[in-house]
Amino acid sequence: MAGLNVSIAFFFLVVGVCQVLRCLSKRLLSPGTYGCLARELAGSLQLCMSYLELRMLVDIGPWGGGFGPDVVLTLLFLLFMVHGASFDGASANPTICLQEFLLLESNLAATAAKLLAQGAGTAMAGRLEPHLEALRRELRAPDPAVLSVLLALLAVAITLLIWRFVQGRRSSRKAVLLLGLCDAGKTLLFARLLTGKYRDTQTSITDSSAVYRVSNDKSANVTLIDLPGHESLRLQFLERFKAAARAIVFVVDSVAFQREVKDVAEFLYQVLVDSTVLKNAPALLIACNKQDVTMAKSAKLIQQQLEKELNTLRVTRSAAPTSLDGSATGGPAQLGKKGRDFDFSQLPMKVEFVECSARGSKGEEGDADFEGLEKWLAKIA
Repeated sequence: MAGLNVSIAFFFLVVGVCQVLRCLSKRLLSPGTYGCLARELAGSLQLCMSYLELRMLVDIGPWGGGFGPDVVLTLLFLLFMVHGASFDGASANPTICLQEFLLLESNLAATAAKLLAQGAGTAMAGRLEPHLEALRRELRAPDPAVLSVLLALLAVAITLLIWRFVQGRRSSRKAVLLLGLCDAGKTLLFARLLTGKYRDTQTSITDSSAVYRVSNDKSANVTLIDLPGHESLRLQFLERFKAAARAIVFVVDSVAFQREVKDVAEFLYQVLVDSTVLKNAPALLIACNKQDVTMAKSAKLIQQQLEKELNTLRVTRSAAPTSLDGSATGGPAQLGKKGRDFDFSQLPMKVEFVECSARGSKGEEGDADFEGLEKWLAKIA
């Protein structure tokens, strides 16, 4: 039983160290570099280290202090599950990389980078192999149970450090960006959320910001930032505030949506493939505004049309030659999953749709109708 504790603690330690490597590199590197290099290196290192430990258990056998085939197969099954949950899309398999290249699902630079990272991960595991036996002797020497517990506690500590790191990054991002085309109703929505009152608005040429406090919890607050929707300004202001975004509210004019669908999809596409947005993965709400008008399109229809248009944009943009970081001549990364029609569930952030009306069904004298938006803001605050 002590030997089993040692092996399980060793597996926990390997997975914990590799998970730290994934989390840190995902935060510090661009999505393309992370996917091609760091993710594959961590996956290969984790896979090879686990293989070396399992091979040792099989080689020494039950008479030499190892385990029988039933225990080894159980550990193998559990490791397959852990690898599947923690690999984050990495293949850690050169054959799969070459297959993707031959099927034109990956370019030459990305394939070469993945193979290089996999080789580096395998080499690192090989270099560590001589030290594994010394580690096992140390663990089994005086009091293996205590040392096994210490290793398990180390794995827990690593997990807590990752959680603190992620939470710290999240707490430093307090902004909720209001994005959308001109005349989508962003500024009125911004004013209604802050004051509850209707006011006449005009096209914004600069940003507006204010602290929004959740109605049922005054200690919970975020900074609402209304960004201009004009084509010549919106990307410039997004560039300025995107790193501080905890969440994004993308406001859509439900009445004019049918004729503006291509422009809406184009702007949303630019937001979704931005490297900072992909890295931080802020929560995204598509607010289907102006639902008080009879001809307004439903949130369900808007979602379907946006997915269709975004899929078309993805196909046309991905036709351009891509570089190592997944960009087209310095452009954005790939949107969604290759080989599948795009839908919002493929994105790294959670995407929700809500119907609302900043004007309200009773016009200027009545209240706004955005209960779903307020609940969403309370949830992410």
